[in-house]
Amino acid sequence: MKNRTTEQAQKHKDYMKEYYRKNEKQRKKNSEKSNKRGLEKIPCINCQKYITRVNMKRHVRVKHSFKKELQNGSFEKTKNGILIDSQ
Repeated sequence: MKNRTTEQAQKHKDYMKEYYRKNEKQRKKNSEKSNKRGLEKIPCINCQKYITRVNMKRHVRVKHSFKKELQNGSFEKTKNGILIDSQ
C-alpha cells in the first residue's frame, strides 16, 4: 500500500470509481481476474495439500484445529496449526 494521506486516498478512490465507470472493458477484465484469484490453488502450510484460496480458511479450521493426546495423557491443543500452551 502506498503511504497516502486520507485526503489523497479519498481522491484516488474517487478517481478509480470514475475510471471503472467509464471503462467497461477494464471493469470486466478486473472482475474476471479477481474472480479467478479465489479459485487459485495454494499449498497448505501444514500438510502441503493444494487447496483453493476460498476454501483454505475452512480447511485449516477443520483439519488442523484439534486436540492431540500426548504420551503422558495430557492434550496438545492446536488452533489453525499453531500450538497453544495448555498450562
